Amino acid sequence: MAAEDDYRCDLCSTVRKQRDMTLVSPELFKEAVRAGLRPQQSVSAGMVSERDFQADWVAKALTDDTGWGLCQGCTSRVQGYLANDGTWSVQ
Repeated sequence: MAAEDDYRCDLCSTVRKQRDMTLVSPELFKEAVRAGLRPQQSVSAGMVSERDFQADWVAKALTDDTGWGLCQGCTSRVQGYLANDGTWSVQ
């Protein structure tokens, strides 16, 4: 069980201290998903095909209207999918 100040990254599920997480707005996360962001590996454990898992994940990510708590590595991944036009911001 994680300590109270620990937080699980919404993209890769690694556990980090909450203070080390970045909250990304749903709009920016959706923009990154539309640009091709996908989870690095499926957690489906063979229950569905990787293709179906990815399609389901994209559909859920594009309809989720909450912020995404991300570790530093995933924050960098998301930034890499966003246009470098000054729109990157975190909450």
